[in-house]
Amino acid sequence: MSDNITVPNAFSTCGSSPSVTIVIPTYRRSLSLLQRAVDSVLMQRYDGPMELIIVDDNHGDEFASSVADFVTSIDIDDRFRVMLLVNDGINGAARARNLALAGKTRGKYIAFLDDDDYWIDEDKLAKQVAALEVDEEAVLTFSHGYYEEDDGDRTPYFTVSFQSSQPTLADMLENDCVGTPSQVLIRKTALDRTGGFNTSLPVQDDYELWVRLRQCGTFIRLPEYTFVRSRHAGEHVTGFAGDRARAYAQILAIHRDVYGMVPMAWGHVALMQRRYARQSHGAVAPVSVKNHWRPIAQYVLKHPRGYLAMRRDEWRANRKSMIT
Repeated sequence: MSDNITVPNAFSTCGSSPSVTIVIPTYRRSLSLLQRAVDSVLMQRYDGPMELIIVDDNHGDEFASSVADFVTSIDIDDRFRVMLLVNDGINGAARARNLALAGKTRGKYIAFLDDDDYWIDEDKLAKQVAALEVDEEAVLTFSHGYYEEDDGDRTPYFTVSFQSSQPTLADMLENDCVGTPSQVLIRKTALDRTGGFNTSLPVQDDYELWVRLRQCGTFIRLPEYTFVRSRHAGEHVTGFAGDRARAYAQILAIHRDVYGMVPMAWGHVALMQRRYARQSHGAVAPVSVKNHWRPIAQYVLKHPRGYLAMRRDEWRANRKSMIT
């Protein structure tokens, strides 16, 4: 890892410990989108000390110098300390977040924001900090938000369908009721206990972390719309199904005992793995029905419409890949 950059200001020189750390990993992203993400952090009305850590995964290319110049130009007030960490290679978002967590984050609470996502509620952090301060058993809080397409169209992020204010472990396992890291605020002590993101997973490392965190304490859902998750045309095409299939197989193996307590979730994840394995056209083998038949049967019997919808979506995806 090369030298880091810290933007000096009143907070960084006074030695105050931050209440909240915000981590933004970035890789080959236009500076306008990164600027939008950073601006949405700086607009927060939370009045406690904060630190913003930008982790640059653009090792040795033209993006690296651009990001460094951008960080040194950020106009911050005395609530913020800004730091740039530069990775020693292209390591992916999970490793980039872990780099920030490994001895760099000083906040009591940790927030994450992808470089092309942004927050739309100026009180997002204030509301989430207040929720965790009130409930000492809670380790994570999340909210509602939107998907945004390249043309600006917005649709509700999938967590809008989840209404429980405190999801159970079963809710977490079966529904992934949290989703993107861009919306969460996490108690740092819980992150320290769980060890951060699992970098052995090709995708779904956020979901796997939520599974571990939910075993450390409770989650709180806030009803407000606080974030926008960007979706870009053409992303998640090459190898996406295979990566999802590999990830679900690994997660089932890692958390076999936990899923054993929630057969519906076990069956659902096994079916998802088989769905993406079939879409990978032989790149990944489906998990054996023999090893998962009971929870799969329980899920199908309880959620026949969900199962039929899953098979319908699988058929549409396969048909689209044949056409293109």
